[in-house]
Amino acid sequence: MNSSLLSKIRASQGFTIVELLVVIVIIGILASITIVSYNGITSRANTASAQSAAQSVAMKIELFNAETGRYPYLTSDFTSDSSQTYYVSPTSVLFTLTTTQPATPSTLKVIKCGTTPNTTQANIISSNSNLTGLRIHYWTYSGTASADNYYVAGSDTGAGIACPTS
Repeated sequence: MNSSLLSKIRASQGFTIVELLVVIVIIGILASITIVSYNGITSRANTASAQSAAQSVAMKIELFNAETGRYPYLTSDFTSDSSQTYYVSPTSVLFTLTTTQPATPSTLKVIKCGTTPNTTQANIISSNSNLTGLRIHYWTYSGTASADNYYVAGSDTGAGIACPTS
């Protein structure tokens, strides 16, 4: 009797190594599924946020044009006066000409479009009155990162109109 009681006590003392390994493997599988799902959700959210920021800036640029009769040549044209309806907070949206994907979805790429001479961004200046519109590019954060998506404020196509990238 003592030996059967002793074997019951030993059997109920804990888990076997196989049982522990099975639990660890199951936890690992569940964790990997969760991480993959989380990354997909955040990349879609970042893309949606970038798209929303670009759309908002495009509308503000159109407001700028409606109030001043021209499109902004410099980002400071619509980020400096907070009393205006077209004001965009420079801390909420950053503007760049870079082609690499930024870390935050609030960074947008703004390209000026204009008539001749329009071989570079620097050629499209207020003294020539040749600015016809702007492209507000935003990055996609899922799949291959690119800034091929954009909203247009004004005109970016037509006879003699170009949007140089440099």
